[in-house]
Amino acid sequence: MRLGFLVVLVALCSVWRMSAAQIAAPATSSAAPFSPEPVIQVPADETAFKAARGVTDPKHRTEAYEVFLRDFPKSKRAQTARENLLKTLFLLEPRDIPEIHRVAKAYVDNAAQGQQRSVAENEMAYDLAEALPHGADLKAAEAWSKDATYGRTHEVIAREMKDSSREAKLPPPSAELIHKEWEEERANNLQTLGNVYFAEGRLALSWATLDQGSALEHSDDAGIDALRGQIAHARHEDAEALDHLEIAASWGDLTEKQQALLNELYAAAHGGRTSGLEAEIDRRYAKFPQPFTPTPHLGGSSGHPVLVELYTGSGCPSCLAADFSVDGVLKAYPRSDVVVLAFDLHTPVPDPLANPDSIARAQFDGVSGVPSLAVGGQVLKEVDGDRSTAKSSFEKIEQAIDSQLREATGVTIQLSATLDSGAVATQAKVQVENAAALRQVLARSVAPDHFEPATKELKATSADTPASAEQTPKLVLNFALVQQVVRYSGTNAFRFHPMVVRALAKPSEQGFPVSLTDTSGASFRFDPDSISKGLASYLTGFEQHNDKFGTAHFRIKDTRLPLEQLAVAAWVEDIRTHRAVAAAYVSLQAQTKKAAR
Repeated sequence: MRLGFLVVLVALCSVWRMSAAQIAAPATSSAAPFSPEPVIQVPADETAFKAARGVTDPKHRTEAYEVFLRDFPKSKRAQTARENLLKTLFLLEPRDIPEIHRVAKAYVDNAAQGQQRSVAENEMAYDLAEALPHGADLKAAEAWSKDATYGRTHEVIAREMKDSSREAKLPPPSAELIHKEWEEERANNLQTLGNVYFAEGRLALSWATLDQGSALEHSDDAGIDALRGQIAHARHEDAEALDHLEIAASWGDLTEKQQALLNELYAAAHGGRTSGLEAEIDRRYAKFPQPFTPTPHLGGSSGHPVLVELYTGSGCPSCLAADFSVDGVLKAYPRSDVVVLAFDLHTPVPDPLANPDSIARAQFDGVSGVPSLAVGGQVLKEVDGDRSTAKSSFEKIEQAIDSQLREATGVTIQLSATLDSGAVATQAKVQVENAAALRQVLARSVAPDHFEPATKELKATSADTPASAEQTPKLVLNFALVQQVVRYSGTNAFRFHPMVVRALAKPSEQGFPVSLTDTSGASFRFDPDSISKGLASYLTGFEQHNDKFGTAHFRIKDTRLPLEQLAVAAWVEDIRTHRAVAAAYVSLQAQTKKAAR
């Protein structure tokens, strides 16, 4: 993965925001008056940018972006518009190379000096080298790539990092941190330069450049192996090419061109069939060392499972620590102690595991970036990072879980789920056995960041301000249809995604009401076939047009919901504080095996 793209992905993971108009306010039965939310005036440049991005015809979209850049040259969207314009120009025939060069040069020239300019040069070099079928404006791509690679010396990076620390009044960076930053930049820039040489047909030089990059500790192994596979194929060494491409696919997502080549080579080696390809990639992935080995919790069930909610993205590099941590939680605790729900979002890139319910749930919880993780509805800070920080993130989650397992919430839930004519019929009974204990738990709870009830009656002054113990709990029950494992290699090299929420029974701000004095019951039927078709339709529509990216492309859109992979989770939460006070989980695997016999 090229440096510029990696930098942008990490930044978008941490700064992505829901607009105020998108965040759903929780339902409330209070009749207290409140002032209506002010109408948010969308800036003119934002409106124009979205309009240009939404044009489907490439020629007309090119014209729309040019008009946008003429009218709003200083817009914060200008650089994105230039890059989108460049990629749109690649689609037009015949190709206008002078115009392509002009737009790419404008992108580089409008970047700030220092690292930002290096990132811009690297991005343009990569985009030009990857332009189908054989690259475009490669002379300029080579010049920019070399400048980004060799202009960013160890001394330059050290000076920039020290200056930034001084301006921020922080301790100076360590020599180890400076060297790591230099290695990451150099390795990614060398990979892009290798891409450019490959597009130019200079195979030996491309391979040698990749050797330089792979010799560095912080290199992108997936990107290097993918390009080596292309080089080997160009040399007619198809067995070696297939080996490299399979390794690359096990690390993460491939480009469309690389995936097509992998399919072609695998089929050629296996009698025209590709049916065993994913299993082969699984085998290779299983050989990768795990970042840590969790210790199983063998103390016996607590009797009141804790709910863990993860908001993540399959293309989010900084989500890896949280992803591996949650995977570790599932291995360390039985489902009678911990229930996990994973909600994928289109952040920072389009995600085929996202769905309308996961997005709406994130809006309800005021999620402001990925990863975001809550234990019992209480948000944990600083769980982001790469594989190297996964163990420390797990230990933080483990501590929060153990604390809540020892805490009596006063609420119990009984859940059942059965297969009925292809549908999943689920029922739950909830009992508030100790209202005093419940109120004590809620009094210690903290509402999520950015959460502000519409009635203003429970507005907290900060994310660390407990909700008032005087408030009457407002409990709701909800169900989730969960796919226990989804196999998908996104750009962050996490292949097996556990407990992916495919659908919710009710919108989060509604749910099924729970009485504080009587036993409450609710039932719901999930139709996996209808849900699967709905997910497929949603992803197709998202590809054609969406408000966040304009258009999108998913290499894989597997929305099948095999019954043996499904489970139902149920939980009870207070919608004022979002504190989850009870949870339950039922897998359908045993039932499907019994039905198959």
